[in-house]
Amino acid sequence: MTLIKRLWTVAASAVFAFAVMSSDRATAQSIPESDDPIVLALNDWTGQFLTTYIAGELLKKMGYNVEYVTVGATAQFEAIKDGELDAQLEVWTSSASEAYDEAVASGKAVSLGSLGLVPREAWYYPSYIEDDCPGLPEWTALNDCIDLFSSPDTYPSGRLVDYPPEWEAKTAEKISALQLDYVPVPSGGEGALVAEIESAFAREAPLLVVFWEPHWIFIDHDMNYVHLPDYDPACETDPSWGPNPNATGDCERSNHPVYKLVWAGMEEKWPAAYRFLQSFELTNAEQIVMIRDVDVDGQPIEEVVSRWINDNEATWSTWMDSAQM
Repeated sequence: MTLIKRLWTVAASAVFAFAVMSSDRATAQSIPESDDPIVLALNDWTGQFLTTYIAGELLKKMGYNVEYVTVGATAQFEAIKDGELDAQLEVWTSSASEAYDEAVASGKAVSLGSLGLVPREAWYYPSYIEDDCPGLPEWTALNDCIDLFSSPDTYPSGRLVDYPPEWEAKTAEKISALQLDYVPVPSGGEGALVAEIESAFAREAPLLVVFWEPHWIFIDHDMNYVHLPDYDPACETDPSWGPNPNATGDCERSNHPVYKLVWAGMEEKWPAAYRFLQSFELTNAEQIVMIRDVDVDGQPIEEVVSRWINDNEATWSTWMDSAQM
């Protein structure tokens, strides 16, 4: 069972407290600049939970009051612009580029740059099916392997397990642009996608699924990604670009950076917290290990977050020191 399911009640509450080391780094005379809570957005996947809780607990160590609020991937942008949320620290812009760009362009939200993750979102399949569909990993093999990937609910078309509709993957448009005979089947989120993968590997069954990296699933299962035509910005606007001269979107996902987004009033209200979040970063390697600790090994998230904080003081202390200058 994933973190989202196990901690739903906790996440729905406003505050999540961790047993982490006390710190005297906060300067009582200046921090917090306001006693109002800094409200951080939680989305429905484990990696984003971990990112948010690490940042939030470090802000607490600086002396800030922090609250965590679960919010939908679409609604969060309006909430940040309105000042109801103060930060979303893991925005996957490949799935929300329009909403993200509009929020920044409005002047009511500010980008604090990349979180540091190097993302990949793609269509994945178990490596053991390559003998049954020898043209893989090239995308042109998919129409030759429709029978392999079809299911009772999609026959005679192939089945592609998709993100939830709210994640705006635009998979149906991509399938159409590439002229593939497949049906995107929406999932319920991270837990449902992981369950599909686990079930397929247990049965050595065919599977085609939209998924992302960094994630622990690739430690436990050997999966390859379908090689769609390389991304180019022209793919999104120029139908003459790519294999289908009559459609846009006939290429792989853009894999835009993962950004940090904050309410525009944050810099004035909590300047040290703002500077700290500018410096805050995580790597793929760090997050993958933590996600697996939670989802697979069942370790409580507070223990995983506390361990990262305890093990990385040399890193985050420099962020705090520069933020308080």
